Amino acid sequence: MPPLTQVSQSKPLFEFIRKQQENEKFARSVEIGGTFLLISFFLIFAIKPTAYTISSLLGEIRSKEVLVKQLRSKITNVIQAQEAFSQVQGKYKLIEASLPDSPRYNHAYNQLYGSSQDSGILLESIGFNPENNNPYPPESHIASFVSPVSVRTSFSQVVDFLGRLAANRRLINIREISLQMEKDKNQDIPTNFIKFSYTNQYLFWNQENEKK
Repeated sequence: MPPLTQVSQSKPLFEFIRKQQENEKFARSVEIGGTFLLISFFLIFAIKPTAYTISSLLGEIRSKEVLVKQLRSKITNVIQAQEAFSQVQGKYKLIEASLPDSPRYNHAYNQLYGSSQDSGILLESIGFNPENNNPYPPESHIASFVSPVSVRTSFSQVVDFLGRLAANRRLINIREISLQMEKDKNQDIPTNFIKFSYTNQYLFWNQENEKK
């Protein structure tokens, strides 16, 4: 009998211990659940915006690095262009006189008039016409206009006149030259004069075509 009495007396103690263990397990589960809940809350409302901000900053840094490389490349090109221009700056006026960046009709007129006067040839009129069939391709940026000339003069004056035109700095093409011996109307014999006609083609740099 005494052993049974001891067992019956120990049973409430066992029940108490078991309940305490269950309470501890429940408390631990609540603690673990609360911990995971706090971690999830922290991830959603704290770490996620921070990670997004860091990602945005990294993307901005990379885009700025690309922009810096592009700017460095452009600066290098500008420096090289300035160096190249400084090398030819002294010859720019010569280049401009040879191939101007506009038609410069007044320059062409002075060239024709001055050469004819120096050769003793009287040009009654000087006219300029746009070149409708420019032989140069558009990608060359070369444009032109023409000036037909027709005079009555001597052969020696013609040679001198063409030589003076060729000696000018401006680029021109002398084409469609025609020489016709003039005859005396009464005696039908050649005279010292000829009918001289030709066409000047003046070249210039077409900036409008370059912009296209």
